[in-house]
Amino acid sequence: MTKDSFPPSRILSTSVLLRQMAESDRYKRRFCFILGSGASVESGIPTGNQLEMRWMNCIMGEADDRGTLKMNPEESRRSGKVLEQDELLRHPFEEIEQAWKKAKADNTSIDSKYYFDIYTLRFYPDPTLGYRYMERIMENIDPSVGYQTLALLLTEKDFRHNLVITTNFDSLVEDALFLYTDKKPLVVSHESLAGFIQPDVQRPIVAKVHRGLFFAPLNTQDDTSKLDPKWEEALQGLFRIYTPIVIGYGGGDESLMCFLKKIETKMPNGIYWCYRGELPDDRVLELVQNKKGYLVEISGFDDLMLSIGEARYGEAIIPSATEKRMEDRLAQRIKIYNEQWGKLRPNPVVDALNEAERKSMEKREEEKKLTPWDYIRQAKEKGKQKDYSGAVELLNKGLERYPEDADLFFERGYWYGEWGKPEQAVLDYNKAIALKPDDAIAYNNRGNCFSDMGEHDKELADYDKAIELKPDYAVAYYNRGSCFSDMGEHDKALADYDKAIELKPDYANAYCNRGSCFSDMGEHDKALADFDKAIELKPDLAEAYYNRGSCFSNMGEHDKALADYDKAIELKPDYAVAYYNRGNYFSDMGEHDKALADYDKAIELKPDYAFAYNNRGNTLRHLKRYSEAIESITKSISLKPDNKLAYLNRAAAYRAIGKTDLAEQDEKTAAGLPDLD
Repeated sequence: MTKDSFPPSRILSTSVLLRQMAESDRYKRRFCFILGSGASVESGIPTGNQLEMRWMNCIMGEADDRGTLKMNPEESRRSGKVLEQDELLRHPFEEIEQAWKKAKADNTSIDSKYYFDIYTLRFYPDPTLGYRYMERIMENIDPSVGYQTLALLLTEKDFRHNLVITTNFDSLVEDALFLYTDKKPLVVSHESLAGFIQPDVQRPIVAKVHRGLFFAPLNTQDDTSKLDPKWEEALQGLFRIYTPIVIGYGGGDESLMCFLKKIETKMPNGIYWCYRGELPDDRVLELVQNKKGYLVEISGFDDLMLSIGEARYGEAIIPSATEKRMEDRLAQRIKIYNEQWGKLRPNPVVDALNEAERKSMEKREEEKKLTPWDYIRQAKEKGKQKDYSGAVELLNKGLERYPEDADLFFERGYWYGEWGKPEQAVLDYNKAIALKPDDAIAYNNRGNCFSDMGEHDKELADYDKAIELKPDYAVAYYNRGSCFSDMGEHDKALADYDKAIELKPDYANAYCNRGSCFSDMGEHDKALADFDKAIELKPDLAEAYYNRGSCFSNMGEHDKALADYDKAIELKPDYAVAYYNRGNYFSDMGEHDKALADYDKAIELKPDYAFAYNNRGNTLRHLKRYSEAIESITKSISLKPDNKLAYLNRAAAYRAIGKTDLAEQDEKTAAGLPDLD
């Protein structure tokens, strides 16, 4: 087969290839990509021909590409003769030298058939220096623009076109997947791993048939004379499923090329071989003809990939959309890093580094170079010290400089929430969501604020949205379960707690809340099992002990209830409701002095605790301290005017001191009020 005899009907334009790919989508046909060095040129990695010229220039006494190393031409000729005699060169040195001289004179390139001989000469006697050389030229190389489309193709929803086979050592494909997607590839950098390539792998696959850069890559004539049998076995099966599209590969090595040419290598849907400029050499033409494939004329790797990208993804690949996507990914990574850094306190190493960070921020502040995350980090430090106003003040400064930064609004909303100002928090979460509509955590947090405000419908809507955006968001299911529980919809609450636990099996708080739900439904055995599990997972979870104590109290096991209330208070000394319930226990046991001490503590911790004032007053009544009792119950009524029991308790205190008219008035008011749950 020659260039003159190759059928013109088997030469396609790029647009026809794009149409073929679109048509094939209807029938679930799968494509893979065979990439050679030509696919790396636009990323800044030199081609084999360019390397041949660099190396021969150095061999013949000219400076290498670093401008320093020069080899002695006579020494090179002597080495060439020795290597010829030992049959380590496939071509005589004189022939290679003449080809180099002609290429320099004609300003062209050396024939690729000399590549491996030139590599051997350049790095004789230690070929491993060649690996180091290749490492150096591939350092700090970023994927060119076309690799974004390739990354998107490899990660399409059904992973249909998820395979790259390459003779290259570089990591451009892997880097592109990291930059533009959230999918981690299966990189097969050595023939011993070839068996792991299976068509049902649900991720991108990068098969490096000449090995990866750090696995002693194959870069000599002997190394690349034949494809390893493990690769042959793996690729034989793959080509029956995938239709290969060849880009930037000229067939210069014998290993992959000979394998492709084999009769045993079946390609049921042919092969698309992309080329630029002149038609490929006769070996390629014969292969394409025998495999019933087609040549595709392209202008280069990037041009072809951008054409595919425009056809399949439209405006998703334009610079502004790509910039926004990369900025969002970077911002998310920075956010996670900062959150994880903040969780490492107290830690002497972190504390020391935070001092360095503080000094760095002072300098950047003087230079007006603080970033949004500088303000956020400072605000977090204030917030951890419960200096909520200081945190908000710092974030206000940040928003003056960055008025459209979603993370700053989110952070200010968070600290307003911690400050007990849910209305202001909602306003900030509104702005954060407007700027970043897919932020599931912002919806979840705004839902928490609506919960504090008692607006359950809005609360549920936000948890629903958070779950829609992030279906594996265990915390959102947990919070929605708590909302349903507050609304008395126990079946829905249980379903959400179940889901939260399914997603996060060590979610102690979810077990704790599910236990409370079971307890409210009277299923005490299930409740106790969940409380026990919560405590097993998180032995310092005060709420689990408190809730188990309440469950024991409902079951009449008062001693066990007291032990759990004691433990809850030990773990959380500011746990007002635990003091309140322990006070109820002491009151039921007739230990009124102990009950009074616990009610006093509950009120000290929570000055607006209406039920604690009522029970405290009733305890004072039992101690015959009637004036104090009336005063305490009156405070309870002022805080919660619809508490029927408080009016009845005050009426009893009035009767005890002979104020019958006031007692009757309270009893009349109580009669008009509903019983409280």
